[in-house]
Amino acid sequence: MFLQLLIFVPIVLAAVPLPPPPGIRPNSPSLVISSLAASSATAVPTPTASNCADVSEQMFPSCWNVLSMSEWMFKWNATTKTCDPDEIWSSCFSRMAFEDDNENYDCSTLGSLSCEVPELGKTPKEAHAFYGAYNIWATAQYFLMWEKAIYATSSQPAIANLVSTLDVQGAPTLTVNGLLIAIITNFGSGADTELYFISILQSVKNPAVLDTTQKYMSAQLAQLLAEVLSLAMTDFINGYFLIMAQNGQMMQNTTLTLSQLEANLESVIPTDIANFAS
Repeated sequence: MFLQLLIFVPIVLAAVPLPPPPGIRPNSPSLVISSLAASSATAVPTPTASNCADVSEQMFPSCWNVLSMSEWMFKWNATTKTCDPDEIWSSCFSRMAFEDDNENYDCSTLGSLSCEVPELGKTPKEAHAFYGAYNIWATAQYFLMWEKAIYATSSQPAIANLVSTLDVQGAPTLTVNGLLIAIITNFGSGADTELYFISILQSVKNPAVLDTTQKYMSAQLAQLLAEVLSLAMTDFINGYFLIMAQNGQMMQNTTLTLSQLEANLESVIPTDIANFAS
């Protein structure tokens, strides 16, 4: 059972204030995070604790802050003693949220078929459990969206152009992290979600050097995405999940969609990008 935790546990995150978003009524979940953008939205006042406690018909991104979800999940992780041996935190949380001990939930691998999205009006019915499980799913879909975009055939010219621009004599050694940061900076939407994602990539110690002898860089980039997702879903203490989920940004209905991202990669050829890969 998930019970509301009233103890405040301070946690420091580099939060950037976001305007209160509208309520979201999700459509049937699709494979990628673009389902959030496709959801029908109705403008409503900033939700109260009472609104946020009811997940029978609507959910609100700003409920992440209203319900103090970062502190609640930090406390849950520190006090929960019922996870199975060797069970990662995100799978344990989902299993308890969905109240199904017979199901193996896994959102730690790209494209996992056992990463389940909560539906309004169904289990989990407790608000903290719902928003926690939903953001676990949404974070996994966000990483999957980027993987799909970098593997798209139409994306390869833009990625190759970045590599040729950045990998020049006298420039810093080009890493896989640096290339992904350049891709996000040049072809993303500039949303806070991407800024927080970049901050995680910049925090990685000893990043792998990009193998520029490969014809395509997609496999190296996808491996990095998989590694960061795995770290977020298996090691709660590193803070990656809370950084991505803060302010309800994973639930924002303005999230860049897969089709928009692929279109950006296909149509835009950057000219002044050297500063983005440091």
